[in-house]
Amino acid sequence: MVKLNKNGGPKNPEKVDRLCALFTDLSNKDMKRDLYIVSQVIRTGRMLLNDSKKGPAHVQYRRPYGCAVLAMSDVLQIISELKEEKDFVLKVYTCNNENEWYQIHENIIRKSSTKYTAPSTNYGRDRPSESVCSSTVDGCSIGLIISLQLLRGDMDQVRRENTLIFSRGVAITRKLGFPDVIMPGESHPT
Repeated sequence: MVKLNKNGGPKNPEKVDRLCALFTDLSNKDMKRDLYIVSQVIRTGRMLLNDSKKGPAHVQYRRPYGCAVLAMSDVLQIISELKEEKDFVLKVYTCNNENEWYQIHENIIRKSSTKYTAPSTNYGRDRPSESVCSSTVDGCSIGLIISLQLLRGDMDQVRRENTLIFSRGVAITRKLGFPDVIMPGESHPT
């Protein structure tokens, strides 16, 4: 999780480089499926944006703000050819109706554009409590920036060959679901 300041930049920029996740248990068959990286943006603060003086200031509400989606089919060819990290920009979309927040990522994937919109171009200036870690071009917010790198091999081999990644604290993210066969004594996600 990255906490942002009122200008949309990270409050602790030195910690951003240490936010890493290693997705494991992905076979070649899984890589050919429709895989997506989904990032949800949650606003913390007052209940409504125009509630500047109402209610106690110490109450922090968590409200959905936006969602970004990256189709792995679009980037797998690029990152499989490289040995280093590659940056990708994910455009953040907001829900037109907060009741549909639970499915905004599916609407973005299906390109059902009536269900979501891109944030306004002056969004860091008029909504300081909703800023997103974003790249800006000519004052226009264009989204989140993530870096991806494809690592192949078993976990011990990946650890040996990429000690720098593991030295900065990486979260191991296992595949959700169950394998076709679960052998006695094997651990599996629940």
